[in-house]
Amino acid sequence: MKKDAEVNIFMQQRAKGKTQVQAAARAGMSERTARKYEKAAKLPSQLKQPRQYRTRTNPFEQVWAWVVQQLEADPALQATTLFNLLAQKYPGRYKPVQLRTLQRHISNWRALNGPEKEVFFPQVHHPGEKAQSDFTHMASLGITLKGEPFPHHLSFRPHLLECRGCNGLF
Repeated sequence: MKKDAEVNIFMQQRAKGKTQVQAAARAGMSERTARKYEKAAKLPSQLKQPRQYRTRTNPFEQVWAWVVQQLEADPALQATTLFNLLAQKYPGRYKPVQLRTLQRHISNWRALNGPEKEVFFPQVHHPGEKAQSDFTHMASLGITLKGEPFPHHLSFRPHLLECRGCNGLF
């Protein structure tokens, strides 16, 4: 299969007016391959389809109901434990190389049907980057300006305060 870059070179050469044979030669592909991509008018990455079939039979298909029953009874069970139990229950049926397959199946089951995980968002506070504003009502202190009462509130906004000697904020 050709790479997108090679097909792009072919298409550029065709756009410049080169024949199909000349453009294919410059792109390093056969005329037949060049015809295929020119007819499709798509890049190789756009033509590739994911396979919709299994390459092997599922070795745990017959015992999956038992595995699910065990997982529902004890969600903390690990795939290695279940694999060892299966190997004891059905001697000679499962090989150690099939452990990864069981791990993938269990991981998929847990994602879709397993117990919900606790979601948390870690909070990292960097000093001097952000601060919480606190609006304090100061009217009860009886502050006056030129003898007149001054009802107000105090707000602290550290991003507006600058100091050259303390890295910009204090």
